[in-house]
Amino acid sequence: MKPILSLALLALIVGFVTTGQAQVVERGNFNVVIGGGAVMHPNHSALVPVSPMLTLQGQMHVTENLGVGFALDYTRTSTDDDIFPYGQFRFFTADSTLLVALRQPVSVFHYQFIGTLGTSLGDRLYPYVVGGVGGYTVYLDPQQNDKSIRENDLAFTLGAAMKIGIGGSSSIEISARDIIWTGFDREVMNPMPDRTCRVSGANQFNGNVCPNERFPFLNPELSDSNWSEANETVHNLVFSLAFSFVPRF
Repeated sequence: MKPILSLALLALIVGFVTTGQAQVVERGNFNVVIGGGAVMHPNHSALVPVSPMLTLQGQMHVTENLGVGFALDYTRTSTDDDIFPYGQFRFFTADSTLLVALRQPVSVFHYQFIGTLGTSLGDRLYPYVVGGVGGYTVYLDPQQNDKSIRENDLAFTLGAAMKIGIGGSSSIEISARDIIWTGFDREVMNPMPDRTCRVSGANQFNGNVCPNERFPFLNPELSDSNWSEANETVHNLVFSLAFSFVPRF
């Protein structure tokens, strides 16, 4: 949460040193929105429940109520270990079996064209709704997969936000969005999708990591109440706090 608190402090400082209070949104202004927050992933996405996120937006206000622009989001997260079958560690030197939950780091990018519709409530408040269309790309860890793997398809956005003026043309923006993935194949997130054994890279162990076939009833699909079926549509709920300003070129 430290980056978000720092962002809010910076916005307040700018508000104190900026003279005068203009309308939060004015026709013809191009607003830059920089911030961060959290993304809540559903269980069937095979991602951990909550991930940090950075966001960058550009908004051109065609009128005081209507705006168009772009939105870019970046999330660094990891796969959830409660979805895919466990790995079965087999020692070369002992007749023992160790089950391990497998996960891998993941990077997620969203890139969309957006439209906004809002209204001014006095000089400092500007609530608006936002909709967008674009895409998403999920990059898997190339070291763990021995190659570059990515999953991408069409994405949509629906949400709402509030700009709170703090001085001049600067404002703090609070938003909630639903970024909807389509055509998502979660099986590509499986750390062992080829169902083959791999030599352990840990120096303290000497053996192979294989799909758990000795104790299949212990895998999350059969033993974990949080396990859920795959779904090609994924709703990612995004909550963010940002600093919005009009750049002076």
